[in-house]
Amino acid sequence: MTEDIREPIRLRIGPALVSEGLISVEQLRSALDMQARYPQFTLGQIVSILHKVPMEAIDEVKVRRMVMPQFEPVLRLRLELLERRDRYQRGLIASGFVTATTSNPVRYETKTVESHLYDRSGGDEVQKVYSRYVTTELLVAVALRTRGGEIRGMVQAEHNSQTRQLVISDSDDRLSSTLYYDLKALYLRTVGG
Repeated sequence: MTEDIREPIRLRIGPALVSEGLISVEQLRSALDMQARYPQFTLGQIVSILHKVPMEAIDEVKVRRMVMPQFEPVLRLRLELLERRDRYQRGLIASGFVTATTSNPVRYETKTVESHLYDRSGGDEVQKVYSRYVTTELLVAVALRTRGGEIRGMVQAEHNSQTRQLVISDSDDRLSSTLYYDLKALYLRTVGG
């Protein structure tokens, strides 16, 4: 599976590396051609090997350009879900009480995952599908600015390059104790209720 250069930059590492000036369009094309021949390597690994770009620089671009733009909308959805389950609180998130959100990755770790699917029908074991993707685990410092002050906390998240989705990996209890309960208390002190 190769990357399509025309897809949105925030979801694709290749165009992000080009726009950051780490590689040229021609170098991206040669890396994509190489990836078509060697699917066991991720595009980032091929760019690193072929064009001598440090993996740390590739990972940093990936986190900043592909992962973090997804973080704040996903966090807002998780906070809205917590609010819906809270039978005593309504309107906290939807009311516009939170005026701005700032999020910065404090730490991240990338891991390459290999997946093999085998077919055992007919007595012989035959590999049907092989895929390789990257997961990125993050610890993110979050600041929620509100009409009544600011709430700060740390949130854990995970991004999967195969699905291109970010999920907040904190449990509801942990997310409630790090952000939601403080946000709710500030809301009640400021707005009343």
